[in-house]
Amino acid sequence: MNQAEKERQAKIGKKFNAKKYIEREIETIRNFVGDKKVLLAMSGGVDSSVCAVLLHKAIGKQLTCVYVDHGCMRLNESKEIGRIFKGKFGINLIQVNAEKRFLKKAKGIVDPEQKRKCIGGEFVKVFAEEAKKLGRIDFLGQGTIYPDIVESGVGGHKAVKAHHNVGGLPKNIGFAGLVEPVRYLYKDEVRLVGKELGIPEEMVMRQ
Repeated sequence: MNQAEKERQAKIGKKFNAKKYIEREIETIRNFVGDKKVLLAMSGGVDSSVCAVLLHKAIGKQLTCVYVDHGCMRLNESKEIGRIFKGKFGINLIQVNAEKRFLKKAKGIVDPEQKRKCIGGEFVKVFAEEAKKLGRIDFLGQGTIYPDIVESGVGGHKAVKAHHNVGGLPKNIGFAGLVEPVRYLYKDEVRLVGKELGIPEEMVMRQ
């Protein structure tokens, strides 16, 4: 158990304060990143969306987000992601349409765990391709949350299912480190942070 996990357990029972969390995390991010650049793998889900806005508030134009449309998103979701994160928040967002390659990769795979690993592996490949086009980027941002770590079996936990954003840095991409602002939060806490950041209700509360 690392220091962050120990601190989290020591605070059990205290009411989570999203505003204070955001203030502390912005300061932490700025101290860690400095004047370097961060590239965030954005899935469009609650966790990575909150992570994107939090990072943007901390470092602004030093952040670039890459959103990969794998072809299994909700109706018009990709357009909404562009409208909200580019339009409302002014985030530097690159949108990649990779539907054909993802559907081809997953064709014929029935087992859920095998499918998760297949899709996760392909996501990392697409992201790595986009990262190379951008030149030097120092840090990789991810919307990892605490249940992802537990479910992946890290730290002695029994594995429930695989998460492609758990297990360290992707190989051969060349990042110096990871930035994961919501790593030790649970989903309900992530939603509270998202609301405090001004992300639309329908986005932070969806399943």
